[in-house]
Amino acid sequence: MRDYIYFLIGTFLVFVSFFSCLLFDIPIFLETWVALGFIIFSIITKEFVRLFYFNKGNLTLLIFLTFYLILVIAEPLYSIISSGDISYEHKFGYYNNDSFIIVGISHSLFLLSILIFNLKLSNEKNSLTVIPPPKVSSKLFFFFFFLFILGLIPYLKDGLQGFLNLILSSRANGNSQFENTGIGNSNLLIHLSTILISVGTLSAFYLIHSLKGRIHKYILWTIFAISLLIIGSSGTRTRVILLLVPLISYILFLKKNLIIDISNRKILFFCIAGIVLLSLMVEFRNVGFDTLTTSEISQPKFDGLDLNNEFVYIVDNFQDPVNGRSLFETILLPIPEQVFKFITNPIPRIIYPDKYLDPSFAVFNMKRIGYTGLDETFNITPTIFGRFYLLYGFVGIIYLSLVTGWILRVLENKINKSENAYSLILHFSFLAFLCQSLRDLSPGWIYSFVFLYLIIYLIKKARVA
Repeated sequence: MRDYIYFLIGTFLVFVSFFSCLLFDIPIFLETWVALGFIIFSIITKEFVRLFYFNKGNLTLLIFLTFYLILVIAEPLYSIISSGDISYEHKFGYYNNDSFIIVGISHSLFLLSILIFNLKLSNEKNSLTVIPPPKVSSKLFFFFFFLFILGLIPYLKDGLQGFLNLILSSRANGNSQFENTGIGNSNLLIHLSTILISVGTLSAFYLIHSLKGRIHKYILWTIFAISLLIIGSSGTRTRVILLLVPLISYILFLKKNLIIDISNRKILFFCIAGIVLLSLMVEFRNVGFDTLTTSEISQPKFDGLDLNNEFVYIVDNFQDPVNGRSLFETILLPIPEQVFKFITNPIPRIIYPDKYLDPSFAVFNMKRIGYTGLDETFNITPTIFGRFYLLYGFVGIIYLSLVTGWILRVLENKINKSENAYSLILHFSFLAFLCQSLRDLSPGWIYSFVFLYLIIYLIKKARVA
């Protein structure tokens, strides 16, 4: 635990340094941000070594902080190291220096909370040696095939030719994978596409346990491959993350607890294949952008990794919480308001016109990627940090830090105490949702977990496995 105490102390010093920059105008922001990035990278490296060489460590922390580093911390860190300055100014124009310092304080507080909640767990080792593999029957394959067809309905509504055009056009104009607006979708069938994420995840989940019978394997491989292809065709990396992260996490868990003998080489190959897939999607999604050729359309420049710049933009342009909320309201509202948002989200807006709608802004997105999707200004949803700051000011960041640290602790505890494979894949599916939430805390992305939960419940209830 001693090493993690050092990380905790280091993060606290980073927090103090950012605060000193704000109070006393000490010009050490860039150095402090590099220190923050180094601490996060060191924690990830430590957990990685503990996992692969000592078969222990906090797997939840490893996965979550890896996404946190890549999605949020890395872009400004790379800019500082390569150019000696943050990227915001030469991409989007002038910014208030205090805004970036507030962002730094927020991130150091976020990491501090996560470490405090998970400090003791970092040295715990799961005592499990056997996880009962899931059983597979012919009835299960018929059930899977039915779910698979159900998930294909939004894509096949225009026939086979329309399906092929949809897959190949990525984010081109008229792509029905993006036929939504800021107030909700009028075509409710499109949400069935999320079933493909759950079905694809479960297909690979069964394959991990080396099923007997070639026909079963071929069917599952086919369902997994087609699901991944269709999900990836949208150019939306989020959907691929929601499918692959539970599987990668599950494999790492089996490796950690010596439940299945998987070589480090195979795990590394699987992880690299996932990275390559996401990289190919970066290029593939540009097919859609390239078809938008009017003079008003700018080409994608930063490809979705300017998440911290979004946060800076919000701090810079929204000094007070939206709707003139008082300090009392910002303390009272965060948890009930967000819970209400998730509970009411499944209700179609056509039935519930006044359904909760998070504040958003199109101006930043115009600066970032111009017109996309349906050749209309897309009303971008801020990152989880920007969203909570926009809604509740810095009080929202405190809530976010405490709740995230607590959820990660509870999730790691549940993973370590799981006694069957189904509960594990569910826990890791929820972890994937948390990782995605760093980009955008949207109720829509939790449906892959919800569908997975319902499918597993039906499998057990109907005894098809």
